[in-house]
Amino acid sequence: MPNRDQGDESKPNSNRSGISEEGHGRLWACLKLLPVDGKWNQELIQVLAKHFGVV
Repeated sequence: MPNRDQGDESKPNSNRSGISEEGHGRLWACLKLLPVDGKWNQELIQVLAKHFGVV
């Protein structure tokens, strides 16, 4: 079973897209899209790039 105390989490099918920091450097990604046909991955990349200011 994976260790849920480390790493990052995501929530697909959210009503908004964005990143929140949960403390200790942990991130929570809320994404509008469902993980279908790579569209979710593309949205995650865009949201992370915006969050870290690399766009």
